[in-house]
Amino acid sequence: MAATSEMVPHRVKNEIEEQIVQSGVDFTMLKPSGYMVPRLLQPAFAMGTLHVFFDPDRGQAKTNLDDFTDGVVKIASERERHFAASYELNSDVCHSIHEIARMISEVTKKDITIRRIGVEQLLQTMYGSSFDPDKLRYEIDAFQSMATWCDKYDLVGNTNVMAWLLNRNPTTMAAYIRQQWEIFTR
Repeated sequence: MAATSEMVPHRVKNEIEEQIVQSGVDFTMLKPSGYMVPRLLQPAFAMGTLHVFFDPDRGQAKTNLDDFTDGVVKIASERERHFAASYELNSDVCHSIHEIARMISEVTKKDITIRRIGVEQLLQTMYGSSFDPDKLRYEIDAFQSMATWCDKYDLVGNTNVMAWLLNRNPTTMAAYIRQQWEIFTR
């Protein structure tokens, strides 16, 4: 019996991985954690507010998109060397939202407030005027399952695989925040 997950996206991911293995094709499974994205930081930079849809005491490992794409390029160029591998790709270890808020505050020299928002409010921000709860039921359920899970558990991760793959230290959350602050203040 296959393992199940309370988190809808993980359950779907597990089912897809199982189908890929059963297909007999050559594969490399890449498993990034939550991405470091400017959307998370911009409200904190502009208004001093960090919006989250889960318990801010809980931590999450993060993957930098530049690190991830550098890894994908290497894997694609080395092909066979990575067949049948499964890589958890984390750029930084687990940090709580409180820790991330402190990192932002150190860079911006602003007090950062953490504000918990509901899943539908998060999706309204993401989808803007095209947000329609009736048409986005799967997304709402998926994000709600993530919020429920992340209220109970940390999304832990280790940077060793990413460092090995890149042959360098991956980008930390603190370095990413500094980089994004420089872009924001130009």
